[in-house]
Amino acid sequence: MAIQENQPLVLKNEWEVKQKDKFTSSAQNLTITFNKATDEITLLVNNEVYKKVKVKDALTGNVKFHDAVGTLIQKFNLWGFDAK
Repeated sequence: MAIQENQPLVLKNEWEVKQKDKFTSSAQNLTITFNKATDEITLLVNNEVYKKVKVKDALTGNVKFHDAVGTLIQKFNLWGFDAK
């Protein structure tokens, strides 16, 4: 199908070349927080709330928070991230 000189060229939206945001990082973030004021442990993945867990008191929250951090460290050791 040849384009005739008197017909305009029409581009489709899906053909548009989208520019990538140069400030977008390829890094992934995982954050575990414990808020003593609300007695909640929050898991954030890429700065979005993935899950919130309500705990009954600050002591239980601290134990669960440290357990989560310990489990995460065990996974890193298991996966060999610190291996040389």
